[in-house]
Amino acid sequence: MFGSGTTAFLFSPHSTCKVLAVASKSKKKKKGQRGSKASNSPTRVIDVRQAMTQHLHDAAFMRLDQLLDAEAGSTHLALAADVFTLGSKAAESFVFLPKDPAALLARIDSILERLKITDSSTTGESDRVDAILESAKRLRNIFGGEAIADPDLLSVMADQAIAKPELRKRLPNELAEQTRLVVEALEHVEAGRDEEALSVLKPIGFRSAMAPWRLLIRGMVHFYGDRRDEALETWKRLPADRLPHAMARAILGTVSVAFPGQTKVDKRNLAGLTKNKQPDLLDIRNDLQELFEGALFHEILLKINTWEKEGWISPATRNALHDAIYTQLLITRTPDQAGAIYAKLRPPAWDPKLALPKAIGQFFSGDPADPHAHAQIDRFVESTESNPHLSDSDRTAIKAVVNASIAFFLGTLVKRFNDELLPDADGDSDSLKTIQVIGKQYLERMLNAVQACPQWDAPLQHAPFAGIDPILLPRELVCEIHETRLKARGDDLGVLFSAAESYIQTDLQRTRPLVQQLIQIAPRDQRTIRLAWNLSTLSFIAAIQNGNTDEAEQHLELLSSNVPSDQPDGLLELYRAICQLAQDPDTDVESCLVKNDEMKVPRFASLLLLEAISARCGLPAKTRKKLRDARKPLSKSPSLQAVSSACDKAGRMLVNEKLDFPGRAGMKKELITVAKRALTQSKIDAYDIEMANTIGVFAVLAQDDVLRRRFLQATPRHIDWHIVSLVRALGVDLELASSILSDVVYADPAASNSLPAELRPIALRLYEASEEHYNEGMYSDDDDMDFEFLDVDDIPDDVMNSIPPEMLLAYMQDPEAMEAQMRQMMPGKLADALLEVLARRVRG
Repeated sequence: MFGSGTTAFLFSPHSTCKVLAVASKSKKKKKGQRGSKASNSPTRVIDVRQAMTQHLHDAAFMRLDQLLDAEAGSTHLALAADVFTLGSKAAESFVFLPKDPAALLARIDSILERLKITDSSTTGESDRVDAILESAKRLRNIFGGEAIADPDLLSVMADQAIAKPELRKRLPNELAEQTRLVVEALEHVEAGRDEEALSVLKPIGFRSAMAPWRLLIRGMVHFYGDRRDEALETWKRLPADRLPHAMARAILGTVSVAFPGQTKVDKRNLAGLTKNKQPDLLDIRNDLQELFEGALFHEILLKINTWEKEGWISPATRNALHDAIYTQLLITRTPDQAGAIYAKLRPPAWDPKLALPKAIGQFFSGDPADPHAHAQIDRFVESTESNPHLSDSDRTAIKAVVNASIAFFLGTLVKRFNDELLPDADGDSDSLKTIQVIGKQYLERMLNAVQACPQWDAPLQHAPFAGIDPILLPRELVCEIHETRLKARGDDLGVLFSAAESYIQTDLQRTRPLVQQLIQIAPRDQRTIRLAWNLSTLSFIAAIQNGNTDEAEQHLELLSSNVPSDQPDGLLELYRAICQLAQDPDTDVESCLVKNDEMKVPRFASLLLLEAISARCGLPAKTRKKLRDARKPLSKSPSLQAVSSACDKAGRMLVNEKLDFPGRAGMKKELITVAKRALTQSKIDAYDIEMANTIGVFAVLAQDDVLRRRFLQATPRHIDWHIVSLVRALGVDLELASSILSDVVYADPAASNSLPAELRPIALRLYEASEEHYNEGMYSDDDDMDFEFLDVDDIPDDVMNSIPPEMLLAYMQDPEAMEAQMRQMMPGKLADALLEVLARRVRG
């Protein structure tokens, strides 16, 4: 991850070099045109000076060599000292990267030879001579490709080696290893693994050249942990001439905090313009602050025109302010009101035809569900890839901000539809279809914004604002999204979770990068772990189906590191057994169950699940038959524990009609038969709530009338009220649960399995309302199930006279335990009603 994230950009030389390269390219062209007319003219001192002014150090050395070839070297010592000094300083910061290092070193030797600085002619010029020799030495050290011995240069090279791995081979072994540790620690910080980051840095001592990086990372842990004062105290100890100090300064700048003695940067509106370093811009920022906040663009334009006429601001500052207005207009999302202002602005170089505001204007003024409106915006975003006026960070910013802006609009529209239109709309209405289309587009837009900026804590917040001009206010837009729609980082992650859960059933290739991103951002989140588990499971099954057991074993390793807390015991070991059976179909069944036996998982459950997985993986019928034969003796007299374990581990897979694998229907029928047999031979323990719920859920999902009746008969009278909890049992639909409720409600009151009298009116109302609410599509999975019929005041007084003594005694002995047990089993309102009944009975 490191090197592509936002932190890497803070010290990557590529953005600077790219900007310089673009500038150099245009300026070289003009220079070449002038030079073509006088190509035979001798090189002049002004030509060398001009190359230095334009930071064209390669050209400066070349022209100096040409100049010295025509004139006496001793007369140009001062010029040579400037060229060497500036060149070495630029090289140390890696702003100067020669096209051909070997040619540069040869030219340096040639210049030194022409200068003849060891002759008597250099008498009295010892300072300049020393400067030239010292700079030449440093240039040889930097570009010579040999190991670096200069202690002053080592720290600079070590800093740059963080972003440029190829430089590490030129560092001493110990220092090279420490740069690797710093990179690893930065990756941990980016992924939110703070403890791991600090642990990795332990080998770096306080006297090491990499000690400032250790301070930087410790401060980053404080900073991203909302302990900014501690971060500032840590970073105060950073040496000002090292790269970590510059990084810390940039990070603090994202929250408008400055080091002592450093000017505080206000990035509310004009942060990106500070890269121009024009004094007049600093003077006028406060004058424009309130106007920008109020979006008073006409007044801003009037002030800009006045200041330019009076000579208070330069043309460059005027252009920068126009860029700021342009960006603000895009983010205000009111292009219908912005036309007159756009007409008065100087178009930015990267969008001379104002294509972006036109595309956005058409989008907001048209049908948001029209794919053509989206396509026009997407075409513009794609065109930025080949725009020479934009850096990589510019393109990232444009993609993130445009997509987030549109997503924000679509999210607001979805909310308005839900609040105002959908309650009165028919199920197949055009309004409902439109909002479904918009909702899908909203998810796509948010996903695009997230993918453009993987560090979605605040996209682009950690990037230097000088690198994302002309998009100046992405952070403000993201804050708006946070405050009005998402509220918290967890909801930001919800965008990724929703997308991953949507794609995982149909497109593993598209799901994989989303899950990897979630692992980096939220590795401890149970939703991340569950998604990673599901992705690895599906990938494992696909690998086995394709006969690639090596790849399957790799997915097994991922499975072992992402086991959700709710996964059944022994499941991972069964996947390992599948690998063995795929590699060797003659593998003994006993060897496949050793680990599960040690974990005391019932063999019947292990073998049933093992056959189901082997069928999904496409193992041969001979292998599946071997597993089935090993299970037959165990199905004749099964224990309730074995049946409960089988229902828990394989039940949902076998009743899932969408999983079309060989033998599913047969295994479902077998489990139903074995469950009936076990329920006939044994009763469920009165207080074994977990077993009752596990078998009961399978009884509901299997939709087998005989199994349902056997389950009710196996439930002792004094816990019959547990059956009501099947309305909620682990997410079972009301429509499925109503069949059991019907049996309970309409059973013969004299039957042994009838519902206690005090619960019958509540269960009857629950049953009637469940069908009504489900049919109206108003059912909610919320624990409280806010149904009016559960009002405590509606409970008849005579109900309290028929409470079973066992229930009343248990409540009197430990009311807290009874309440906790009831709330774990059933909807909150139902538990409140029953607890009120018990409390009234105890009170007399």
